[in-house]
Amino acid sequence: MTVDVTSEESTANLATQVVQKYGTADILVNAHGVNLKVAAVDIPVAGWDNLFAVNVKGTMLTCKAFGKIFVEKKKGKIINLSSIRGIRGTDGGNAVYGATKGAVDMITRMLAAEWAPYGVNVNAIGPSVIMTDMIRKNVAPDRLKMLLSKVPLGRFANVEEVAAVCVYLASSEADFVTGQILYIDGGLTAVG
Repeated sequence: MTVDVTSEESTANLATQVVQKYGTADILVNAHGVNLKVAAVDIPVAGWDNLFAVNVKGTMLTCKAFGKIFVEKKKGKIINLSSIRGIRGTDGGNAVYGATKGAVDMITRMLAAEWAPYGVNVNAIGPSVIMTDMIRKNVAPDRLKMLLSKVPLGRFANVEEVAAVCVYLASSEADFVTGQILYIDGGLTAVG
């Protein structure tokens, strides 16, 4: 199924299609996002608007569309993909991205509080660098070495480790976990 997360009509249509095909929805994983690395003094307004449209508005619209289903049936799990950049600054032109992820964190907490009486759990995952082919191709080796030097466990996470946290948050073992941002960062946020 195809969806434009920046369109309320498109996200609502996705929820309708899921219910038509599967009878209901139980779990929403918001794993979409974009980035724009640019110095703060050079941020183009169009780039700012695009990041907020995809990362923030897109998260809220999908939460709204599927949240209606979950609230009505009094059960559901929402897992938003955030970043350590939502709580921790860095160099390298990430002001817009960090601002969007901070907003995703607060959406997560607010919806968790609002929808808890309906049995809906809303959490987020905040990874640091996840070693993917895209990272290997697009991040300079010296930059990766510098980033790695700050990680207490001495390595980057892999995609399977992120998926495992999603599985946990979607499972019954996490029924009493809501409003949390789980950082998959090898201890990076623990050391400041």
